[in-house]
Amino acid sequence: MSEKKRYGRDKAERKLGEVIFAKNAKQEIKEAPKYIQIILWTGISIILFLTLIVRGWTGIKDTTKIDSKKIESLTISMETDKINKEKGVGVKIEVEPKDAYVDDLEWIVGNKDIAEVKNNIAYGKNLGKTTIKLSNKYISSNELTVSSVNILENIEILNDINEISARTNHTYKFKYHPEDSINKEITIESSNPDIIEVTDKDTILSKKQGSSKISFKDSYGKTIKESIINVKWKRVTAIELDEKTITIGKGQKYIAYAKVTPDDATYTDIVWKSETQTIATVDKYGIIKGEAVGTTEITAKVNDENIIKKLNVVVVDEKISGKNKYISGIYQIYSGPNQRYDVLRTYNYMG
Repeated sequence: MSEKKRYGRDKAERKLGEVIFAKNAKQEIKEAPKYIQIILWTGISIILFLTLIVRGWTGIKDTTKIDSKKIESLTISMETDKINKEKGVGVKIEVEPKDAYVDDLEWIVGNKDIAEVKNNIAYGKNLGKTTIKLSNKYISSNELTVSSVNILENIEILNDINEISARTNHTYKFKYHPEDSINKEITIESSNPDIIEVTDKDTILSKKQGSSKISFKDSYGKTIKESIINVKWKRVTAIELDEKTITIGKGQKYIAYAKVTPDDATYTDIVWKSETQTIATVDKYGIIKGEAVGTTEITAKVNDENIIKKLNVVVVDEKISGKNKYISGIYQIYSGPNQRYDVLRTYNYMG
């Protein structure tokens, strides 16, 4: 019995080699003892299972590559063709179909010394023009021409101020660095609009006493210059009238010239008043009208410090002619008394 077992073992060992290498492995396995058959079939099953898994993984990868959709249409566009080494411009990419395989697309730059594209953003390197496009070995996008340009680095304020009188306009003038910058649009902002208001792209208006920080920003919103401006209160010290006495005809109008000193005083508004409105009237611009024959007094007053000047008015029946100060109908009104005074007097003296 022991010999039979040994034989069985020897035979089984011999048959195991034949299972792996012989042609009639299946038949020989059947002749092996049952427990040997179970071990062999289990081992073969595991080997086949692992082989299928490996082939399955490989098959999945290959299938993905084969089944990926090819690009049928490829278009690129930019909001502007002006690029810079600091301010890149994003490139919009449109692919059809949407789920096409795009991992093999590459940027092609005509002159790499002028521009580069990183993460779909075009940057300038040196001044000049070049082309960019996106492609793989099957398709290319449209070609864009881009210009590498200079952008604004700094400004010089030619008429900077740190003090201004209240109720005064100031218009800034700039010098740009570099001079060939493409973005020379400067935005002015006031930290305290109640004290200093920005009334135009390059003009501020001081409104009342105090201080405000003025910021100058480039077209990208970057602050490139700042200044603190103090708004001062300047009082009127005198009122100047051209004449002490005037004569006008009934129904006639006359321009009373008046200005204040100093010219940049805070309140330059003059309040006009007729002592006898039945004889002569006066409007807020100093336009006097004769109403009836007689004599009256017109006062010019500045509320600040109560500075007052008086003008004697004589109204006669006949209208006075030969002087440009006597007007009828339409006349131009300027923004302030001093401006009105200078412009109107120059105009009339020339006439």
